[in-house]
Amino acid sequence: MASLTAFSTALSAIGSVAGAAISASQADRAAQMRIEAQNREYEMRGRQMKLQHEIEERRRKQELKEALATRRARYGGAGIAGGGSSAAVLAGLKRKSAKAGAEAAKEKRLGLQSSLLSVENSNRRALQNAAFANESAAFKGSFGLAGSIVDGLKESRKTQK
Repeated sequence: MASLTAFSTALSAIGSVAGAAISASQADRAAQMRIEAQNREYEMRGRQMKLQHEIEERRRKQELKEALATRRARYGGAGIAGGGSSAAVLAGLKRKSAKAGAEAAKEKRLGLQSSLLSVENSNRRALQNAAFANESAAFKGSFGLAGSIVDGLKESRKTQK
């Protein structure tokens, strides 16, 4: 009878440890799924930002072409030759447009960096939470096993007396 109780206690302890392992595995899988979702979101956000930047760059270049054509037409209509001050004005427009493009590219890079940092922080938190869940499950499982063994020993001693 005592051996049956000890065997039952051992099975209970094994079940407790197995339950803790399953719980830890589920926490790992949930963390991995959150990380994958966050990475997909980051990639999607990056594609959206890239597309938006391309659209703005095309618009900026088109506006520059139109402004240059308008200025050239005005200068031509006024009888001003293509060199000298008109060339300086046109070059100034090009520089201004290039500067705006560089600033937009810098903003895009900063936005992507910020987004990446946000995703990295979220991934780090998810991994930390999963590690904590694993440690908690292992801790509970080991105490469950130890407690079950002690209970089984107490029970077997009672039946021997």
